[in-house]
Amino acid sequence: MNIKNLQTKYKNMRLSEKPLPTDNGELALYSHPFYIYIPKAAISDDEAVLLKLLFEPAPVTFSDKAANNWYTRLFSPTRQPNDEIPNGSYRFTQIQLQADTLSASLKKEWKAALYSFFSSHAVFLPISPDYHIVIEKMEDSLLGEEELEAVASTLENDFYAKTYFFSGLFYQSGPEIQRLFAEEQKLFLEYPFTHAVQTVSSASLRVISKNLADTSIFQEIARFLKKEPDNIKLIERLFHNQGNISLSAKDLFLHRNTIQYRIDKFYEQTNLSLRKMDDLLFVYLCSLDQVE
Repeated sequence: MNIKNLQTKYKNMRLSEKPLPTDNGELALYSHPFYIYIPKAAISDDEAVLLKLLFEPAPVTFSDKAANNWYTRLFSPTRQPNDEIPNGSYRFTQIQLQADTLSASLKKEWKAALYSFFSSHAVFLPISPDYHIVIEKMEDSLLGEEELEAVASTLENDFYAKTYFFSGLFYQSGPEIQRLFAEEQKLFLEYPFTHAVQTVSSASLRVISKNLADTSIFQEIARFLKKEPDNIKLIERLFHNQGNISLSAKDLFLHRNTIQYRIDKFYEQTNLSLRKMDDLLFVYLCSLDQVE
């Protein structure tokens, strides 16, 4: 299918030899030397699949040179050796906004508020109005997991919309960084959002849980847990508190002796001791589909 045929079929299609501002409402494609923008409302799902096979995705461009360099490093199939990424160790923070009813102007305000929480040295990649990547060097002042949770809470209070973060690991700016980021992106975007902040570790546990889900033992324990929702909450708090009974009792507003009794009863029913980290980890994996 050539460009002329596309213009005939899709009357509202935009064509340009330079990238144009766009949003999630358009399918953005590229066929040298043209950038092609077709309203998604004008195409079926099958047509979208076919068009993506016939044309390349339109490369994203940014006004900031560092952002363009990083986009090339992370997404270009053939990374240019002169993309000018300084040597060092970097972390990627992915951000997803879930707010279908938020207007375009409010999304711009949300973006400005979001970016204000990060270091002035950070590089920002607004891939779409709802999905952003923040790139920070190890030496910069970085937000930890608790700080990101506070940011998510603040943004939700201000914009009545949920913001989800994925805090990545540190990687050297070598040729492997594209593959490493792609794996982090998959961990973040391919699994349901359950917590305001996810990490490589927490998301990887979901992958392990999914791989175990077809085993009879896993299914049996999962069924048992579903009948005892209080145990699910107990297991979650014990796991996040590294088995500390006193902290878990405080989180659940229960007496320490009550927690001890439930742990003992669980052991009698399953032969799994929540005092042992191996058993606690296994049971936690079995509970993940039930935990919200």
